[in-house]
Amino acid sequence: MKKVNIRIIIDGNSRDIDFCRLEKTDIKPLGNFFSFQNDQWIGLFNDFQVDTFLDILIIVRGNPQIQSRMMVFINDVSNGPYSLFEPFNRNGYGQFNEEVPV
Repeated sequence: MKKVNIRIIIDGNSRDIDFCRLEKTDIKPLGNFFSFQNDQWIGLFNDFQVDTFLDILIIVRGNPQIQSRMMVFINDVSNGPYSLFEPFNRNGYGQFNEEVPV
């Protein structure tokens, strides 16, 4: 395991972040890690322990049938963009489910 600095940017099509899991760690409360700036969500996670891939599961809310995108920076190296698994469903929920190489 190595420690890395992670920055996650999710576009403003996602109106809220309901749940975040990085590796096997549930990130709570979200308000301490994600902030909404310049029409995008920015999450900062410093000295986060990762093996060879960073497993990400983030559940977000937005307008039904709209797509949202996410960028992941690991030690300032860009990965992505990643799209929702499927556009927001009829209840407005969508998920990012990614395995990002470290």
